[in-house]
Parts: sequence; structure tokens; C-alpha cells
Amino acid sequence: MIAISGGASRTILLSGYLDLEEQDISEKLELVESNFQSEVSRISSLNHDWASWDKTFEFMENGNPTYINSYLTDEIFSEAGINLVLYVNNSGEIVYEKVIDPETGEILQIPSELQRVTHENGSLLARHPGDQKSGLIRTENGPLIISSRPILTSMDSGPVGGTIIMGRYVTESLLNEIAGIQGVKITIEDVEILGSEPASYFEGLPFRNPDTEIDGQHIEVIDEKWIAGYIRLNDLEEEPGIFIKVNSPRTLYAQGKHNLVFFIIIFSLACIIVAIATNYLLKRLIISNLTEIERFVTDIGEENNLSKRLEIKGGDEFIRLSGGINSMLQDLELFQKEVMHRESEKHALLNSLREVLIYLDTELKIVWTNNKVSEYFGEKTEAVTGRTHHELWGDKSPILAPFVRKALNNGKTQSFEINVSDKDSWTGETWSVTIGSVRDRDGKLIGAIESILDITEVKKSEEKMLQAKILAENSNRSKSEFLSNMSHELRTPLNAVIGFADILNEEGFGPLNKKQKRFVGNISTSGKHLLNLINEILDLSKIEAGKMDFKCTEFSVKEKFDEIKDILFPVFSKKKIRIEFEIGDGITTIYSDEGKFVQVLYNLVSNAIKFTEEGGFVKVSARKNGDMLQLSVKDTGIGIAEEDLMNIFHPFIQVDSSSTRKYEGTGLGLALVDRMVKLMGGEICVFSQPGIGSEFICMIPLTNYGRK
Repeated sequence: MIAISGGASRTILLSGYLDLEEQDISEKLELVESNFQSEVSRISSLNHDWASWDKTFEFMENGNPTYINSYLTDEIFSEAGINLVLYVNNSGEIVYEKVIDPETGEILQIPSELQRVTHENGSLLARHPGDQKSGLIRTENGPLIISSRPILTSMDSGPVGGTIIMGRYVTESLLNEIAGIQGVKITIEDVEILGSEPASYFEGLPFRNPDTEIDGQHIEVIDEKWIAGYIRLNDLEEEPGIFIKVNSPRTLYAQGKHNLVFFIIIFSLACIIVAIATNYLLKRLIISNLTEIERFVTDIGEENNLSKRLEIKGGDEFIRLSGGINSMLQDLELFQKEVMHRESEKHALLNSLREVLIYLDTELKIVWTNNKVSEYFGEKTEAVTGRTHHELWGDKSPILAPFVRKALNNGKTQSFEINVSDKDSWTGETWSVTIGSVRDRDGKLIGAIESILDITEVKKSEEKMLQAKILAENSNRSKSEFLSNMSHELRTPLNAVIGFADILNEEGFGPLNKKQKRFVGNISTSGKHLLNLINEILDLSKIEAGKMDFKCTEFSVKEKFDEIKDILFPVFSKKKIRIEFEIGDGITTIYSDEGKFVQVLYNLVSNAIKFTEEGGFVKVSARKNGDMLQLSVKDTGIGIAEEDLMNIFHPFIQVDSSSTRKYEGTGLGLALVDRMVKLMGGEICVFSQPGIGSEFICMIPLTNYGRK
């Protein structure tokens, strides 16, 4: 308890002190950053004073050396707190330059970086009165705070006489001076952006990689005495310029450790006193009663008598405990009776089954069976229990035993049928046997269940159903042959009627009056409708009789789409229906029965046009779906109710079969489509909602090389 409490206290207290340390170092980092920005603002303000001065403006016009000797001395540089000044004319040429080393006071060359941004690309030049830039740049001599302003008159008016650039090198002494924080050490580290890594002590920091954009601070514990905070300052191009590191002594953490030691000592003494008192009270007031409870529970387990009750003397807690134990015993007694009742119900349920159930252990000994064993085997349940599988099955055991062992080995269910007509004592002739495995709660195989059912009558019923199926198929074949013969017999005279009607309609044998021409036209139209019906019946009969030819050729899907569009143009243009044909990527040709493909496409599109009101929309599309062509015909027509979807592919069936129906038809079109799609090795499905429209989707193989 002392160890756990001490560890928890250490974690909680020291965590709090660490939070305070982090907050303290964070505030110091913010102060350093704020003072740094103040220094940038100071230099910018100083630069403004010099840039908006008539004397500076005159110097840029005439180059008077008196200005340099009077106002650009080393003493003025020191008083102004700057190390660099550049005067650049509007052409980008440096008129005057002066750079002083902040540590030694020696005159330095202008950094090449400043030459690049002034003379080469002119990014620091002030071309207009409002142009100004202030911030940090990285140079070969170290990081530099600069300010760039246009040279104007004292009234801040133009024209711009050039650009004045002032700067101050950022050193560790400068940072410590402007920060003004006692007891800390501030250091800086330059950052190479291109092709190099930051300094070694930045290894592991979140912003170590220059390509990672991270704003904010990073704090890490150096050792027991020091904690460090890091902050990044960006340059004028918003790239990492320098890292500033603030090292601060861990005074708060040291105070926290001292307080923690004092707390642990006081707490340990308190725990020892409590432990001694607790041990005494436990022995006197609790342990004796616990011993009595242990003896009572042991007696219950040995006697298996749940009707006994515990009587114990003591405080309120032990009275409640004894009451709880007695209540638990009462519940267990009731639960035991309930389990026995359910066990009885389970046996009654299993005994009521038609099947014989036999439970075998892993040694193939019978553990349990239901009462049907006496009916099937002529022996009572008690006589069968404990016997081996071979003793029960006799000469059938070699047949069944391998299946039982297989179920015990792999845990899979085995189902099969056996003929037992050779056993005179058994009433059945054919039995269905199912052997399944039994597992315990851990999933281990512990036995097998045999289920035996007499299915002789079922077998006889199946034979009768098979005979009925054969008779039905013969009847259907006869019907198909009859329809086929009738179709052939009707087509010959019907072609003659249509031909003579067309000849009369052409008026080759003399003119017809208006009424005669209408009658002849009706004869031709009705005859063609009847001929189309006969052809559909003939095609349907051929398919059902298995005599439909299947000839595969390679043809263009787009050409078939154009062909259907040309054929049905008068129909959909008359109803002002907008129709769209779309072919997906990768679809050019298909190897299948060209005639049946056209017939399927024609029936689906004409059906969509027929059931779409004027001004509606029909979309026909084809796309590749694996090795299948997905053909879709979607309309905005009347739709089909859900209860009618199962019947639309049956011959001679229409959704509206009344004599007053609005849409004509025989109900053979979709039946032929269904059978022809299946003949091509495909499938068809439909999605529809009344009042919204329907979509028929056919999945047809792109190649049918296996078909003849």
C-alpha cells in the first residue's frame, strides 16, 4: 500500500510540477519571441527615421561625403544598435555600404545574400513609397535582422530616392540582453534549409526535418537540473531561420521532489500505525467468524444439502453476510429444482422425436439414447446404454462406424442413407442416418450423435413425384409439338393473305376508294400482327423442345444499337419519347448469336417505348462487367407492381389481363427474351416501381465459344 501510494503520489505531484515547469519555460519562450519581434520593430522604426529624412534624400541625389562622415560613424552605429547599413539606388546599385562585426567591431564585407536580394533579384528594393520589409534573413556571417524602406523626404513624400537597408546580427548576447530573464541561458542555432540537417542537439525534435511545417514550441528535460525550450523563428520567406534554445534551471522540480520525500515519510508512518491496528481488529472481530463460515460452506459441499442455513453471531456486517449466504442457498435450491425440471422436459422432448437419437463417447460407447430405440431396435433404453456401437448395430456397424470416427476426427456432420430390409425385426426398409460431433465449452470433441429416421414412405412418395414429373414433361413436349405444327400450318395461308392485301393496297389492279384502302390496310396490319404472334409461338416451341439453333458470329454492338434505333424511330418519335443509346469503354464487339441478340434488344426497347407515356425517356446502355456484357434498358414508364414481377416472364401472361386493358400484346415478348438470354448463357433481372419506371438488365457472355 505504501509503495503503490508513494508511486501514485510521485506520479501526481511530480506531474504537476512538470506542468508548472513547462508553463514557466513556455512563458519564457513567448517572452523571448516577443522581445525579438520588438527588436525587429525597433530597427524598422529606426530605419524609418533615417529613410524619411531630407538629408538622406539629398545624399542619394548628390552623394555628399559630409553625410557619411557626420551620420554614419562607428559611434552612431553603436548607439543605434545596428551592425549594417546599405544605401541602394533605384537601379539596384549599392551607393554606400557599411558592415560592422558585432563581436570585434571590425569592418566586414557585405554578405553575399544581401548582394543577391538587392543587386541580383532586387527583392529588398523599395520601388514605391509604401514598400517596406522587416524580418530575419540568414547570411554567411550569421542570422541578421533587417529592415528595408524607401528613401523619401521628411514629409514621407516621393519620388522614391532609393532604398535604405539597416540590419543587426542576431547573437546569443543580443538574445540574452533583449530577453532580460535572470538565471537562464539563451543560445541560437542556424538552420540550413537545403541539403543539410539541423545541429545534433536537435535530433528527435518534432521540427527536426526542415520539410516538416510545425509552428509552436518544443520542451524537453535535459537532466535533473536543467530543462530546455525551443522555438523556431522564420525568415522573410517564411522558411526556418533560426532555432532559439532557452535553458532554465529546474528549481520547481527540485522543490517538488523535496515535498514528495516529506509526504512519503509522513504517509508511511500513518500506514504502519493503521496496519497494526487493523491486524488486531481483524483477529478479534473478523477472522473467527470467517472460520465459522468456511466450515459451514465445507459441510454444504460434502453433504450436498442445500436446505441447511447459516446461523452466526457478530456485527451487522456478518449478519448481512449470513443472510446473503442463506438467500443464495435458497436460490440455488430453487435453481436445482428448475434444472431437474428442465432436464425432465428435455428428455420428454427428445423422446417425442420421430428419430432415434444415440449419443456415443469417443470410445464408441452409448452414453444416452431416447425412447425410440425400443421401437426401432426392440430393446429398452436402459439395456442399450453402456453397450458398444457394434453390439447395437451388429453387421451394420462396419458400415456406420467409419462415419462416426470421421465425425469425431474432423468435427464435420455425415449424412447418408442405408437399406435395412434384410433385418426382419426392423419394420423399415430405408433409413436416413445423420452423424454429428459434440463439443464441450472449450471446443474439444467429446462424442458424436447418431440420428436415425425411417424414410421408406418418403422414398415411395419421391418415386411417385418423379413419375408425375416425367408425365408432365411428356405433356409439355406434346403441347410444344402441337403449337409448332399449328404455327407452320397457319403461317403459309397467312403469308398469302398478307401478300394479296399488300398487292391490293399498292393498287396494281385498279384504284381503291378510301374505305376499301382502309379495310385492305387493316387486313395487312392484322395479318402481320398475327404472323408475328405465330412466329413468337414457334420460337417459344423450338426453345422448349430444345430445337432452337444457336449460331455464333462476331458482330458490333454499336451497329446493332443503330439498327434498333432506326427501326423504332417512327414509334418513339411519334410518342415524342427521348431515347438515348450509350456504350461503355472496352465494348466493341461480342461473339454470340446475332439474330437472338437483336431480337432480345428489339423486344426490350419496344416494350419500354410501349409502356412509356408521351414525353418520357428511355435509356439503352451496354458496359463490360468482367467477362459479361451488361445490357440495360431503363424507362420512365408506368412500372410494375412487386407482386407481378414473378409472372412477367411467363408465356401468355400480362400484368393487365382484362378485356379493357390499355396496352396491347400477347404476353410472349418477355417470355422469349428470358429464354433467349438463358439460351445465350446469360441471365435477366428486372427492377421496377409503379409510377416511376422499370429497368431490365441482361448479363450476356462476351464470348460463347462453347455454344453450338
